[in-house]
Amino acid sequence: MKNILFSIFTILLVSFAISTKAQPQHKKFNAEDMSKMQTEMMKKELNLSDKQTTEVSAINLKFAKKMDEQRKNSEGDREAMHKQMETMQKERNAELKEVLTDEQYEKFLKKEEEMRKNHGRGSGIPEKSE
Repeated sequence: MKNILFSIFTILLVSFAISTKAQPQHKKFNAEDMSKMQTEMMKKELNLSDKQTTEVSAINLKFAKKMDEQRKNSEGDREAMHKQMETMQKERNAELKEVLTDEQYEKFLKKEEEMRKNHGRGSGIPEKSE
């Protein structure tokens, strides 16, 4: 009887370990990693020049650090954090608009909107500014 219980327990434990390992793990990115990923995606998607890539990288890093700091200091107030993130996103977009051509900026806005729809998220997505 002990052997049967031990066997069942072992099978359950192994099954749990396998199912936990099979689930995708969400990697936490720091501001530098996030800005690098954003810049690489933008470089590829928008055909950025070397000069634009350098400027976009600086903007992405600046705002990734600001957003990371905001997340850390939000103290659980998600609504306040969301509003602050929206404001920062608009500031970031305004700076990006100065670096990108009109065509690149429109493509950027469309890509961001597409990503928002695909991920089902409503935060951090730019609004078109005139």
